[in-house]
Amino acid sequence: AQMGYTVQCLTHMIEHGVGAIEPSPEVTDTYVARADAAHAKMVFAHPGMSNWYKNRAGRVVALSPWRLVDYWAMTRTVELTDFVTEPRA
Repeated sequence: AQMGYTVQCLTHMIEHGVGAIEPSPEVTDTYVARADAAHAKMVFAHPGMSNWYKNRAGRVVALSPWRLVDYWAMTRTVELTDFVTEPRA
Protein backbone atom coordinates (compact mmCIF):
# COMPACT_ATOMS: atom_id res chain seq x y z
CA ALA A 1 0.00 0.00 0.00
CA GLN A 2 2.78 2.40 0.91
CA MET A 3 4.79 1.63 -2.21
CA GLY A 4 1.78 2.03 -4.49
CA TYR A 5 1.04 5.40 -2.90
CA THR A 6 4.67 6.47 -3.25
CA VAL A 7 4.78 5.43 -6.92
CA GLN A 8 1.64 7.47 -7.59
CA CYS A 9 3.31 10.50 -5.98
CA LEU A 10 6.51 10.04 -7.97
CA THR A 11 4.61 9.55 -11.23
CA HIS A 12 2.71 12.79 -10.69
CA MET A 13 5.93 14.61 -9.84
CA ILE A 14 7.64 13.41 -13.03
CA GLU A 15 4.64 14.11 -15.28
CA HIS A 16 4.00 17.61 -13.87
CA GLY A 17 7.52 18.91 -13.20
CA VAL A 18 7.17 18.83 -9.43
CA GLY A 19 10.45 18.78 -7.50
CA ALA A 20 9.14 18.27 -3.97
CA ILE A 21 5.92 17.44 -2.18
CA GLU A 22 4.94 17.25 1.46
CA PRO A 23 1.61 16.76 3.19
CA SER A 24 -0.03 20.03 4.14
CA PRO A 25 -0.03 20.90 7.84
CA GLU A 26 -3.84 20.56 7.95
CA VAL A 27 -3.79 17.08 6.42
CA THR A 28 -1.00 16.02 8.76
CA ASP A 29 -2.85 17.32 11.83
CA THR A 30 -6.04 15.53 10.76
CA TYR A 31 -4.19 12.23 10.21
CA VAL A 32 -2.45 12.44 13.57
CA ALA A 33 -5.72 13.25 15.37
CA ARG A 34 -7.47 10.30 13.67
CA ALA A 35 -4.63 7.91 14.49
CA ASP A 36 -4.47 9.08 18.11
CA ALA A 37 -8.24 8.73 18.51
CA ALA A 38 -8.17 5.22 17.05
CA HIS A 39 -5.19 4.24 19.22
CA ALA A 40 -6.97 5.53 22.33
CA LYS A 41 -9.49 2.70 21.90
CA MET A 42 -6.79 0.02 21.86
CA VAL A 43 -5.12 -1.77 24.73
CA PHE A 44 -1.67 -0.70 23.53
CA ALA A 45 -2.42 2.89 24.54
CA HIS A 46 -3.75 2.13 28.02
CA PRO A 47 -1.85 4.21 30.60
CA GLY A 48 -1.01 1.07 32.56
CA MET A 49 0.65 -0.58 29.57
CA SER A 50 4.38 -0.38 29.03
CA ASN A 51 5.35 -1.61 25.57
CA TRP A 52 7.55 -0.92 22.58
CA TYR A 53 4.59 0.54 20.65
CA LYS A 54 4.85 3.74 22.68
CA ASN A 55 7.45 6.46 22.50
CA ARG A 56 8.93 8.09 25.62
CA ALA A 57 5.99 10.48 25.80
CA GLY A 58 3.58 7.52 25.97
CA ARG A 59 2.16 8.02 22.47
CA VAL A 60 1.63 4.90 20.33
CA VAL A 61 3.80 5.33 17.24
CA ALA A 62 4.87 1.84 16.14
CA LEU A 63 1.49 0.38 15.24
CA SER A 64 -1.22 1.29 12.76
CA PRO A 65 -4.65 1.55 14.37
CA TRP A 66 -6.43 0.53 11.17
CA ARG A 67 -7.17 -2.83 9.60
CA LEU A 68 -5.04 -3.55 6.55
CA VAL A 69 -8.02 -3.29 4.20
CA ASP A 70 -8.90 0.13 5.64
CA TYR A 71 -5.31 1.36 5.34
CA TRP A 72 -5.22 0.07 1.76
CA ALA A 73 -8.39 2.05 0.98
CA MET A 74 -6.89 5.17 2.58
CA THR A 75 -3.76 4.89 0.43
CA ARG A 76 -5.27 3.61 -2.81
CA THR A 77 -5.49 7.00 -4.51
CA VAL A 78 -3.31 10.04 -3.91
CA GLU A 79 -5.22 13.26 -3.32
CA LEU A 80 -2.82 15.84 -4.72
CA THR A 81 -4.67 18.65 -2.97
CA ASP A 82 -3.41 17.13 0.30
CA PHE A 83 0.15 18.23 -0.56
CA VAL A 84 2.21 21.38 -0.71
CA THR A 85 4.39 21.21 -3.81
CA GLU A 86 7.45 22.93 -5.20
CA PRO A 87 8.33 23.06 -8.89
CA ARG A 88 11.34 21.15 -10.16
CA ALA A 89 14.40 23.38 -10.43
